[in-house]
Amino acid sequence: YNLGKANAQFTGYSNFGIGQTLFNLSNGDLTGNNNFAIGFNHFNLNNGNVTGNNNFAIGFNHFNPYNGNVTGSDNLAIGSNSIYAYAGDIGGNNNMGIGNSSINIQTGNLSGYNNMGIGNSSIQVNNGGFSGYNNIALGYNSMYSYGDFTGNYNVAIGHNNILNGGSSGITGSYNIAIGNGNYSYNLGEGNGNILISAGNGIDTPSVMDNAIIIGRASWGPLQDGTIAIGNGSYGAPVLLGNSGNKVGVGGITTPKAKLDVGGEVRVSSEYGTCTYDNAGAIRFDGAHFYGCDGATWKQLDN
Repeated sequence: YNLGKANAQFTGYSNFGIGQTLFNLSNGDLTGNNNFAIGFNHFNLNNGNVTGNNNFAIGFNHFNPYNGNVTGSDNLAIGSNSIYAYAGDIGGNNNMGIGNSSINIQTGNLSGYNNMGIGNSSIQVNNGGFSGYNNIALGYNSMYSYGDFTGNYNVAIGHNNILNGGSSGITGSYNIAIGNGNYSYNLGEGNGNILISAGNGIDTPSVMDNAIIIGRASWGPLQDGTIAIGNGSYGAPVLLGNSGNKVGVGGITTPKAKLDVGGEVRVSSEYGTCTYDNAGAIRFDGAHFYGCDGATWKQLDN
């Protein structure tokens, strides 16, 4: 167990280690119980203490705060750096990290619980702590928070910052993100959003709630509760459910009518009978426009 200094105390029991540099405290104490480590450099604290129980680590460099403490319990880490806090404490419980740097906190504390990260860098927290709970991340770098990660019940499946908190961190909850995000800024600051993305991802310059976004590229500001579909730059090709239940097509982000189209509208004809059921329909026969009044088709142009 390689307790590094004479003033370090090892009073815990039922701890199990196979490998090199396990439970290595330079001048701290190991009082936790039932901890299990196989591999290299586990529970390695330079000035801190290991008081947590029932932690399980296989691989390289797990639960390794340089100046912090490991007080959390029932955490599972498999891989390399999978539950890692460089300068903070690991006090969270029931977290699971599988893969390389799957739950990685650079400058803050890990106090959240019931979080699961599977994959390479699946949950990354820079310049902040991780206090959120019940978050699930699968894939490469799928959750990225530059500030504090305080959100809960978020799910990210995919690649490259699919759920991103922007400069304020991931503070929102109940968000679902699937695909390749690349730069889905601000999505993680809202609540109840769903993102399905491919290619270059989504750039959402505003924080919104309860929105559904399907597509790629850059999008303009979206209102709460909207459905945006398509591929474009700064404007959803199709926008549903905006204020007043209006629909925007062709990059219209704030529809002014029930149907607001940014471009030409093409009308063709099925040459059906005009009845009460299709009253108000407009058709074009290649030469003239006609409107159905509920009984007959009437020519609308000269």
